[in-house]
Amino acid sequence: MWRAVVVPGLLRVPPMKTLLGVCVLAVGVVGCGELLPGPGGAGGGSGNGGGQWRQIELPLGQDRNNVLGVHCSSTDKCVIATESSGGDPGAVFVLTPTAVGEKLLDGKYKGEVQSKADMLGDLDFAGFDTDADGKLIARIDNSSVMTVATGDFTQKSSWAITNMGRSGGDTLPLNATSALQHDSANKWVFINRMGFVYQSNAAPGMTTEWTKVWSPTATPSIPADFAAQKVLEPTLCHSDVTAGGLPGASQPAYIAKDLSVIVTVAGGLNQHGNADPGVCISTDRGAHFFNVAFTDLTSPDVSSPGPIGVMCTDKDNCYAYNGLQFQTGTAYIYYSTNASAGKASTWAKATMPSSFATSDQITIQGIFFAPDKVHGWAVGNNAHKGMLLRTTDSGKTWADVSAPVLLAKDSDLYNGFALDKDNVWLVGRFGTVLVTNSAQQ
Repeated sequence: MWRAVVVPGLLRVPPMKTLLGVCVLAVGVVGCGELLPGPGGAGGGSGNGGGQWRQIELPLGQDRNNVLGVHCSSTDKCVIATESSGGDPGAVFVLTPTAVGEKLLDGKYKGEVQSKADMLGDLDFAGFDTDADGKLIARIDNSSVMTVATGDFTQKSSWAITNMGRSGGDTLPLNATSALQHDSANKWVFINRMGFVYQSNAAPGMTTEWTKVWSPTATPSIPADFAAQKVLEPTLCHSDVTAGGLPGASQPAYIAKDLSVIVTVAGGLNQHGNADPGVCISTDRGAHFFNVAFTDLTSPDVSSPGPIGVMCTDKDNCYAYNGLQFQTGTAYIYYSTNASAGKASTWAKATMPSSFATSDQITIQGIFFAPDKVHGWAVGNNAHKGMLLRTTDSGKTWADVSAPVLLAKDSDLYNGFALDKDNVWLVGRFGTVLVTNSAQQ
């Protein structure tokens, strides 16, 4: 059943009929439900399976902004995160099954979030993470502030905005938050993009002091004797903490909820250092990272052969991915089932659609899984047309199921969320918010 989509303050007049669908038009309400063709099967190549998708419109002012994150606790309780792309500043909004609702966090200058960050200019929201207590964190493109929902994340009153603190007496840098986590003993680890790994024995706050524990390419290096340590232990990872790109991959780094495993990428886009393309893994809360090189790289001689992002469903099952336009054969996903083994972990190359090996038009932006850790999706674009890959074997094999998505909206995809194997949300460029309850059809 299709329902009208409420677009606050905006009246759009679409054609009264669409192919295989019906549009309902009323004052202030547009409901346009395309009855997408029902693809059969659950696997296979492009267009074979993938669900029936519908677009939820963003409000005027945000409708051209990029949507970088989505998180749900049920089919009718979700939030999305946006960054400015020619529209209003970034924000976090409630997302219902039919519409974008209340604005919960606003990145405008000089609003509440920006004031706590103590900086000039608007802020953007880069996505969501959950901490060890199950609280939802909205990542920001600034390291100096944390926003966390201490209750129902769809209620504005649940969101707390906290200054992160200082490091060496100075405010934290402007680089975006890549990962933030704590364990049951209230020990914290924090990573920012193209920056440092920090530790603290206190929760974020105005007086919290963060210690830089890892950044071997910094000047001076951290630790200060990194070069001497590298001589004694050649597998130490000489690399920046995260890779770069616009927009950045939705998972720049992974920190386990007990802090026992941290995984970052190596040899990726805009990374400095001489680590072999693959991943860097720490099993001592970020004090040391070891380089695990990927074998069987199809194009090891391109300028950025290493992955740009990494995600893990737990501290053993991890996925690292690459895919850069104009670099042939860089679209890949590697997976591990023993990442907690650190430098002894093993990584295998997943089976991808056969056309990817010779294409220079594939970009992978993010990976996400259903709670069963078996059904998963990878999002991105193929020649700037939205691309969705699906796995039903825990990431060993990926099939292209983009065709049904393109019928709903043709736009780059940046991130997604799966409540289960059927209820899935996709978000992306220029206000893209797609939803299905039939992702395995």
